[in-house]
Amino acid sequence: MDMDNIKGKLAKHRGKLLVIALLVVTYYVLIVRNPLPSDEDMIAHFQAHRSDIEELVRRYRNYSSDPKVDHSLWFKEEGTQEILRRAGVEDISRSAYSPWLPNPYSIETANTIKNEIRNGNGYALLHNYGALRIKPAPRRLYYSSHLRYANIWKDYYFIPEISRIENGELLWPVNTKGKYSARDRVLYSLDGFPDEWKDFECVFRQVETHWFLRMCNGH
Repeated sequence: MDMDNIKGKLAKHRGKLLVIALLVVTYYVLIVRNPLPSDEDMIAHFQAHRSDIEELVRRYRNYSSDPKVDHSLWFKEEGTQEILRRAGVEDISRSAYSPWLPNPYSIETANTIKNEIRNGNGYALLHNYGALRIKPAPRRLYYSSHLRYANIWKDYYFIPEISRIENGELLWPVNTKGKYSARDRVLYSLDGFPDEWKDFECVFRQVETHWFLRMCNGH
């Protein structure tokens, strides 16, 4: 076998290996790699801006206890826009799940919530006592399109009461039948993608008693 044939076969093999390597890298970038900021970066940002973030939570929760007041205007309070900018926060919104009143795992509390809803105070109850999603800014860093999961995002999550975490699940307040109103997975890290991550599922990492990181997927 002459040298030209040997060089030709080597070049052919190198070409195949290059294609394989390119496919592996493409698969990793598009399917495996999580492009969102790391947990540690988000925790560092939270710690650096904690006082402002907690002030925003206070302003949101205490904006008004009157159910007739438009709570969506909370950010118009004097000075709030400057705090949002300084804290690197885009927006705060409430959870659609059950509010977190004191003693959230008692049927008595569940009945109190039920009565408040009957009296037309459900919206205000969620605004003042609900878990809160704190969306960091800029949005493009914390929200990304993904080939496998359509869209993925990470944010901060505040729960005003001490929550139960059992067997790797965050347990939401009980309903009037004594059953948990929801369950969500709690993981040690959100830097990668969870095993068997369901469509539209959110997973959590606890940072402190009331504070979590949350990662979700969906359209």
